[in-house]
Amino acid sequence: MPSTLSLPPRGRLASLWTCAVAAALVLPGAATAQAETTDADYDGRWAATVRDAPVPTRTARVEIEGYDARWHDRTPRTAANRACAGKTFPVTVQSRSNREIAFTVWGSSVAPACPDFPVVLSPVRPNVLEGRIESGGTVSLKRR
Repeated sequence: MPSTLSLPPRGRLASLWTCAVAAALVLPGAATAQAETTDADYDGRWAATVRDAPVPTRTARVEIEGYDARWHDRTPRTAANRACAGKTFPVTVQSRSNREIAFTVWGSSVAPACPDFPVVLSPVRPNVLEGRIESGGTVSLKRR
């Protein structure tokens, strides 16, 4: 009595069949993993706005190049912020993926009165990133 169960081919065809089945099972997962680890294009110039009550809104120009960046403060100088206004601070990018970019602005490296603050941003629209700083304030970057 013939069997209705289909067995894989033998010999050279068996090797090809095994490879085809393995590829069908593995490749979709590999493509998803690669898509998650590929970072978005964050490099370039951005206009930043920081809203952190009760501190007045601050503005800056941010330049990102890979894992190196600079934060150019553009906030008008007042008696309260004279230590930081108009200064350029180094930035270290900790991580970047297609879902978010995380970096730290090192204000204290330029002036002791200027804060260091970590920022985590996510793309919300083309050329717009939004996120929060540690104190709970919001940050938005718009590509320039």
